[in-house]
Amino acid sequence: MQLNTLARYGIRAVIRLAILTEGSIQLASVKKIAEEENISPKYLESIFAILKRNNILTAVKGKKGGYKLARPIEQITALEIIEILGGRIGPVDCTINKEFCDNDPGTCSVFALWCDLNLLMRDFLKSRTLNDIVNHYNQRGKIKK
Repeated sequence: MQLNTLARYGIRAVIRLAILTEGSIQLASVKKIAEEENISPKYLESIFAILKRNNILTAVKGKKGGYKLARPIEQITALEIIEILGGRIGPVDCTINKEFCDNDPGTCSVFALWCDLNLLMRDFLKSRTLNDIVNHYNQRGKIKK
């Protein structure tokens, strides 16, 4: 599985946003998140625009503006963010689109194996909420507010 840059940066930025705004009504600026995650602010704005259109984030404009999550962190999954940002989940291309397959999936000896692996990957990402990810890394002391 190779995620595109939008999906990789997007999940990092949303997790950082969750950490910065955890348990408060405060907003986080693109500038702060971009600095913390080493992402171009302009690129991050484009990612956040997509996530806002898809009801992952809300934004407040103005000097004291910024972003916050549109829903509780327990209700947003890693899979949801990745798919919104165009991330393709699959161990091989043919599990994403059968037209990418050089062989007929009906006669391919390992197609069922790849499909099973694809389901496991999707189920794993679907089972991980932002809350799970934030809690995991907070417990390890890796993420600072």
